[in-house]
Amino acid sequence: MHFSPVVPRVVYAYLAPAILRSLGYSPVTTLLCSVPPWVATFALSILVATTSDYYKRMYIFILLMVLISVVGMAILLIVDDSVNAR
Repeated sequence: MHFSPVVPRVVYAYLAPAILRSLGYSPVTTLLCSVPPWVATFALSILVATTSDYYKRMYIFILLMVLISVVGMAILLIVDDSVNAR
């Protein structure tokens, strides 16, 4: 159960700077461009944890986060073969 949510984080942490560097950005710029998704994820995690604790309803928020993940993965699968998305 723990392995599943950890894998995308590790993959993103190692691959995002490498992908951005291959597009011609400097090392500092690649690191700065890979920070905003981490900040947004942190803010969303704090918001969801606080809200679910306030309402004492964890399952609704878990289902919402799973739905967001499924939509994100579906977008990745659809956009993967599109040349214009790059």
